[in-house]
Amino acid sequence: MKKLTAALAIAAVVCLVALPQPAAAGVQFGIKAGGNMAKPTGADADAIADTLKNKVGFVGGIFIAFNLSHSLSIQTEVLYTMKGAGLEETTVDGTVEGKLYGDYLEIPVLLKLKFLSGGIQPFLFAGPTWASS
Repeated sequence: MKKLTAALAIAAVVCLVALPQPAAAGVQFGIKAGGNMAKPTGADADAIADTLKNKVGFVGGIFIAFNLSHSLSIQTEVLYTMKGAGLEETTVDGTVEGKLYGDYLEIPVLLKLKFLSGGIQPFLFAGPTWASS
């Protein structure tokens, strides 16, 4: 996990140095980082949903966006994200705690639509994501 995070950080720095003039070519490149809150869902998780707690984790990576027009672009990203859940159940014998954590590499390919130009620019993103744990 630490090797993957370090590799993503090194790749981001190398790409930022290698592309000194991306804005002039209609290409945007950058680094994303933030938080992620996840909890498993689905038929199997519904049976124990009341015992699951959200997992708060890190998400970060790099992105590149290709401007197709003033208001439309295609953006692809490579993101490392932490997902999972905590489990806490109280029984007659005491409290049982457990963890279900996973680290993922996600690659979304997004269509990005800009609504306004100026200081504040809301965006609409839509597209598929490929993920691997």
